[in-house]
Amino acid sequence: MSLIVYDGLGTDSVICQAITSIDQPAPGLVGLVLAELLLARLRGEAPETLQRVRMPVLVVGDSDGPPRG
Repeated sequence: MSLIVYDGLGTDSVICQAITSIDQPAPGLVGLVLAELLLARLRGEAPETLQRVRMPVLVVGDSDGPPRG
């Protein structure tokens, strides 16, 4: 069985193994980006021009792989 988590494990995790994770780049900037998009919309900018794409990153650990045996 493979285990892949989203946005990693917290620093207080009791799991010592490197878990494979799908991480968001710069999660602390989400609020800032949302505020900028909201202000742009309030200025009258069209919604279709306000899209932002954030590409997640696969951080490979030891918790995934092909089935055994």
